[in-house]
Amino acid sequence: MKHNSILKRVLLPILMSTCTQLGALTVDFEFPNLPNFLEKNAKLHISLKEGTDYTSSEFEQLFLRIPKELEQALIPFGYYESKIELSQTQKEEEVHITVNISLPPPVTWETIETQIVGEGETNSELTTLLAENLPSSGTNLQHSDYKNLKSQLINSALELGFLDAQFEKSDVLVSLDTRTANLDLIFNTGPQYYFGPITYIQDKFDTQFLDRYINFQQGDIYRLEKLAKLQRTLQDSGLFETVHIKADPAAAEELQVPIQIQLEAKKKWRYGAGVGFGTDTGPRGSLELENRRLNRSGHKLGFEASASSVRDYVTGVYTIPLARPQSDYFRVSLEWTEEEVEEKLTEIRRLRLQRNRALSPEWIQSLFIKFQEETFELENQRGRLFNIIPGANRTFLKYDQANFVVKGHRFFLQIQGSGDYFGSDSDFLQALVEDKWIRSWRNNQRLIVRSSLGASWASEIEDIPVSERYFAGGDQSVRGFSFESLGPRDDSGQLIGGRHLLTASIEDEIKLSDKWSLAVFYDTGNSFAEEFTELAYSAGVGVRWHTPVGSIRIDLANALSEPGNPWRLHLNIGPDF
Repeated sequence: MKHNSILKRVLLPILMSTCTQLGALTVDFEFPNLPNFLEKNAKLHISLKEGTDYTSSEFEQLFLRIPKELEQALIPFGYYESKIELSQTQKEEEVHITVNISLPPPVTWETIETQIVGEGETNSELTTLLAENLPSSGTNLQHSDYKNLKSQLINSALELGFLDAQFEKSDVLVSLDTRTANLDLIFNTGPQYYFGPITYIQDKFDTQFLDRYINFQQGDIYRLEKLAKLQRTLQDSGLFETVHIKADPAAAEELQVPIQIQLEAKKKWRYGAGVGFGTDTGPRGSLELENRRLNRSGHKLGFEASASSVRDYVTGVYTIPLARPQSDYFRVSLEWTEEEVEEKLTEIRRLRLQRNRALSPEWIQSLFIKFQEETFELENQRGRLFNIIPGANRTFLKYDQANFVVKGHRFFLQIQGSGDYFGSDSDFLQALVEDKWIRSWRNNQRLIVRSSLGASWASEIEDIPVSERYFAGGDQSVRGFSFESLGPRDDSGQLIGGRHLLTASIEDEIKLSDKWSLAVFYDTGNSFAEEFTELAYSAGVGVRWHTPVGSIRIDLANALSEPGNPWRLHLNIGPDF
């Protein structure tokens, strides 16, 4: 490295003499004609920092380091033996340093020799990784690219079970005469390891139950990602306070790594209480009680009660985990619900049997049958019905993050029905589709689109239980209208509910900060007796406060389809999905 002799013989002594007469000094740098990426890296390497105060002695020591630091900043990009000249001007306690750098031709790759040896020499993931990330002959030497390649090879080998992987050779030979670099790399994967026997350290659950959480078998290829997924699954089960998974390659026999899982169970009983407010429900409160560990097979028993101005609800649920406890289960629930909206009053006593199964990480399928007795009162109707209602639904759910989803999709499809062949008082078939998309189309802006479509087949509207009829309006339906206030009415104006349902909403939300955002929206929809006519519609604005447990949404909606275009305030609390 050649440096201007003026720096040591003339400039530096003058500068040092001047600095000793000053108090705190600040500096700023100028790099004429240096590319931005090199300037940024240079400033990271220089010990003198802009915007920092220095004493004269500190300044003198750090100034002397600049040439060497700049040399180290340029070499990773292939620039060896750059010519560096420093000049400075000073105004009071501010020192302006100009750095003129004459860049030589960069060092380029000449020969690239690589080899993978060991049991993984033909592994497609490793060979593809190497082929896609090798530098090409004639391209500029970038030390960071080479280091990243080595890191990726090691990490991928470990992920694939090659726990003894190492570089037998990893040389970069640089010739400053020809300004070329040669790469000689030999990567030895060593043998591939496999999962060995699993032992548990815990005393609350049967081993046969815990084995259902395991996502691998003894003898499978050892994969770190499977252990990480198992850790998350056990933590998300709600059963354990702490989860520690230990793999011990040093104790492997015949390349099988023993796995030890230490679990500390949560308390058997879980209690919960909550209060809230929503414009659909008014003030509401809830109580929860759950026995997480009814027996050593992981059965659960839970109770829940909630009360609001429109709906009271009590249920008891018995859950039996099946093949994959985190998503597959059989559930028996006893439910009592009383709901009063406008002049519609329903009371339901229900036994529900449900079988849930995960079809994939995103798809959940539920088969159910409801045995329910329903008492209802409308203005000119009242009665009691007993129905057996079998049905099935599928739910698709995928999103990127729990709080303020940027990309997400939820799709729900359900079919249910009843008839006199079940010994029911009602005779109907019903289908419901719900869809919701969230997409970001700018860094601080997202679009939320949701829709629902329901259809019923029955001879008369009276053949559909009141609790199974469709209604629209409310926080999660068509804003600007009260909860379940939209739908067909009889001759006296009494709301009786519809056979069919159609709602849609589009919302544009702009994030103002990490916690606050504004929204504008347009909603439309209704429930219908026969044809899809007389859509209600509204538009409005809203404010969002995003918290770790969900968003608080306050909306002001104008019912555009109503005479006088009345305004309605909506308050809703909860996650995006």
